Amino acid sequence: MKIKDINFSLIRAIFIQCYGLWNITIMGVILSTLRRISNSKLCEFNRVVITPFFCRLIIISIGMKVEIKGLDRVKDKQAIFMYNHNSFFDIFILPLTKLKNMRYIFTEKALGILGLRLANYGNEALLLPSLTQNAKLNNQRNQKFKAFSELLKTSSISILTAPEGQHTFEHRIDIFNDGVFIMATDSQVDIIPVFIQIAKENNPFQGYRFKSGTIIIEFMEPIKTIDWKIEQLEQNKKSVRDVFVKRFNKAHNTTIV
Repeated sequence: MKIKDINFSLIRAIFIQCYGLWNITIMGVILSTLRRISNSKLCEFNRVVITPFFCRLIIISIGMKVEIKGLDRVKDKQAIFMYNHNSFFDIFILPLTKLKNMRYIFTEKALGILGLRLANYGNEALLLPSLTQNAKLNNQRNQKFKAFSELLKTSSISILTAPEGQHTFEHRIDIFNDGVFIMATDSQVDIIPVFIQIAKENNPFQGYRFKSGTIIIEFMEPIKTIDWKIEQLEQNKKSVRDVFVKRFNKAHNTTIV
């Protein structure tokens, strides 16, 4: 085999993937161990120190840089932080914001990777059944959102979630699910849109081919929910999605709807 016939791009992608899985596993073991031995007292330390450290190692290995905008205005505010979910990069770049007193929603279907399962345990993630056609599971989802709403109302925690939910990654803003907006309506906690900007050429989408670049995390203006009514669910869901669509089109010079 000649050197020119070697697919270095594929080799690099495989190496990065193996390194990432190893990194996630080590992180998960450390996070879960610290939670276990501290009786959950070190979970906040896990979220703002250990997790960002390992996530930064993963982002560096991919050759990406992360720029964070607007964090100082909202970092001490209780809110439901909603972000656009266009890439699997998201779960590794959002911990770099080091938001305190933050719990994030994670779908149980993604727990098939051992490292992620351990990491979610160590970080006290709010686990949610995947959206399916199964009425029993969907009822469990609804009960979970009610529990999350009570957590917001009875504590000072914030919640980080992707209103697009589990979906195929594309260069667009997907439809938004009802659950997080029912939670926002019930809890009356402000929504803070978090726009993640990844250039199309830098986004691997469903694959593992990486191209170096910069990812921007932008914390946008809070959206008040104090006057929201459940009868206005579709209207409010659309208005929040429109914020993301407008910002996406401006950032990428597109005209998605």
